[in-house]
Amino acid sequence: MTEKCSKYEAYSMFASEKDFFDHLQECEDCKKEFEKELRLSALIQDSAPTYKAMVNTKKLMCKIACVLVLFTSFGVFTGFEVKQHERFDNFVKANTETSVISQDGLPVDDYGFFDYN
Repeated sequence: MTEKCSKYEAYSMFASEKDFFDHLQECEDCKKEFEKELRLSALIQDSAPTYKAMVNTKKLMCKIACVLVLFTSFGVFTGFEVKQHERFDNFVKANTETSVISQDGLPVDDYGFFDYN
């Protein structure tokens, strides 16, 4: 039984390129390890466009969500503001028509208060 070569890391990191490839020609264990790394590298390169597309899709979805929240908030608050004005106008109209001062025939302003001018 032969021992597995443990020189792959040392050769791949510290040896010259020529020494590294010479060692690969001689050593089956290191050659298999090198082939594994080549396959892994190819897989990573093949998956890079998919990953980039996923990241871009997530960014786009985030932007769309932000815009929807902004428009929804704007719509809710604008609608609330309009509703408040309508209620106030109705309140003023009701008070002007039912004002005790106006029922006595005295001049009143837009809010139902005595108009002394």
